[in-house]
Amino acid sequence: MPPATRDPVTLLGVALALLVAAVLVGLNALSVLPAPTAIRSGFALAAAVVAVAVARLTRDGAPIERAVLSGANTARVCVSLAALAVLATALTGSRLLPVVAALVPGYLLVTALLARRAPPVRSTLVSLAALLLTPAVTKYLTTDVFFGGTDTFAHVAALRRLLATGYTTALPDGYDYFPVFHLLTGTVARVADLAPYDAIVLTGIAFTVAVLLAVYAVAARLFDDTRLALCAAAAFCLMEFPAYHALYFFPQALATGLLVVGVYATASIPAAARAATVRRHAVYLLSLVGVLTLTHHLTYVFFLALVAVVLAAVRARDALAARAASLPARVRALAAAPPSPLSRTPYRVGFPLVVGGLAVLAYLVLSPSLILFGIAGGVYGAFLASGAAAGPGTFPLGVSLPVDSVANAVAWLATPTGVYYALLGAVLLVGVYALLRNVRAYAAALPLVLAGAALAVVLFPLPVSIPQVERVQYAVTFVALAPLAVGIAHALRTSARSRRAVLVGVVLVAALGAVTPLTHLAAGDLNGVYLDERGAQVTMSADEYAALDGTASYLSARTSGDVSADYVATRALASEPTPAAVSADGLAVSADGLAAPPGYLVARDPWTSAFVPVAVGGNVFADEMHWFTTTHARYERALAVHDRVRDAGPVSVLADPDGFDGVLGNETATR
Repeated sequence: MPPATRDPVTLLGVALALLVAAVLVGLNALSVLPAPTAIRSGFALAAAVVAVAVARLTRDGAPIERAVLSGANTARVCVSLAALAVLATALTGSRLLPVVAALVPGYLLVTALLARRAPPVRSTLVSLAALLLTPAVTKYLTTDVFFGGTDTFAHVAALRRLLATGYTTALPDGYDYFPVFHLLTGTVARVADLAPYDAIVLTGIAFTVAVLLAVYAVAARLFDDTRLALCAAAAFCLMEFPAYHALYFFPQALATGLLVVGVYATASIPAAARAATVRRHAVYLLSLVGVLTLTHHLTYVFFLALVAVVLAAVRARDALAARAASLPARVRALAAAPPSPLSRTPYRVGFPLVVGGLAVLAYLVLSPSLILFGIAGGVYGAFLASGAAAGPGTFPLGVSLPVDSVANAVAWLATPTGVYYALLGAVLLVGVYALLRNVRAYAAALPLVLAGAALAVVLFPLPVSIPQVERVQYAVTFVALAPLAVGIAHALRTSARSRRAVLVGVVLVAALGAVTPLTHLAAGDLNGVYLDERGAQVTMSADEYAALDGTASYLSARTSGDVSADYVATRALASEPTPAAVSADGLAVSADGLAAPPGYLVARDPWTSAFVPVAVGGNVFADEMHWFTTTHARYERALAVHDRVRDAGPVSVLADPDGFDGVLGNETATR
């Protein structure tokens, strides 16, 4: 057997690739996974194969001494590319080609910098910030309203009320007890004279860049390695959720970023040489505790679970160290690594954390919102209660949905989303292989790397439903940066046998960076990038938003509550600055069509082009949703056969004193 094949890490990688292939084939043979689903899951096999190839090429490699361009010139080129992409987007109204044209060469140059033994810190961070800003700013320029999960509408309404009254007690939906997000965005709106939506989005973009810098600072403390810290910052730019939450900015995104800053302050305390420095960090942490307590409640529930996993990894490593003499040689090397700073928590470090935990707990228990009891009830209902209702129903009223097929599954693998998961998995596995091959090199944050690799599983498509998985994924993103940083650092090495091996890592990492802003989560509104299938509505045109504004004024003057609308319209109507915000409810959807009580029904053109949710119940985590879509012919027929009392272009209002039944259904609308 060749020496390369006898390498234990290479053997592990090959075994993992074979295992993934066998599992996918076996689950399909047992009819657990249909063929299209098994093929889509093939991104895991692609990731395993690529990771083995990269691990073999770099097994005896090292960083290179110099890059094609200097750090200063790389930063100048990346900033210029970003500026040109923004300018081209503003002139053409399209962002796809400008973003691709900027990101591909930009990430190639940045990864070439990261391949150096000592990358320049300032130039690399400036380059990464420019590449992170490019897709966010261009999307802001080309998308009138990006509302993501519809919370944006609620935050717009809250911000309008705060700016109008000047009091946080006027904030709706319980935000008066957690007002930091709205105080921050409200300050930006007032100082910069911005509309509430623009203030929220632009604050989110700027805050994401600030979190990028905080990630570098934290990684520099934990890894004690500048190159690894820069790779962690690069990993942040290569993840979906920072790109997504830069525009869909909401309190959890703010709180999670502030927690990263808190981790940096905490990690700085053990390195402080003077008691005065320790006291300054402690005072800062205690001040941050007050801000975090009033920022977002669910964030700390999710973050606590992640901390528990990391601490379990620390304890497992300590247990291995205690039994080192009786362990195999490779495992003994793992146990014999220097103790991680995460395993040493002196009183001066733990004190602010304990105070912070007690402050958050006390506020959740004692605040009039009683949010803690709601969280407990929601957790029970989501994970422990039996006999839960089936998942969300989908009703294509008159629309012939494409039948899932092997051809569609293969095509999905070639979309930016399919490519993203394969590349992300490959870089993650390279990080794990690098750790196993050289434990001592990454001992400073070994438990965090292992815990991050294990938790990163939830970042990939899974065949099981996890309640509020998108919130969990955003928190996990920050833990997964550790193994990804190791993977990037290791992939960007050149082999002693081939100086060209580093090009494989550069292309791998650069491809991941370029494809990330084009995944379905970050760029689902780009036409022509994905399969020709309807998706959920996540954006709204300026015409429709203005029409909803006028509709809210129209309805508020005529009714006090007998209005029915889909979930998106309901939240948008409630956010409009009418004398009395319209509260819509009562719409139901089934295979027979839409049904609503007597009063008004708000109909919207997007029903014919996207899947739209209808709320059928709720809990502290999220409303249970049913989804529907329809054909243009059925929609026009529904408008024609009912009393259309308002026509505002993309938004119409129907009236019926006897109630609505079967709207868009087979008996009341043509196909």
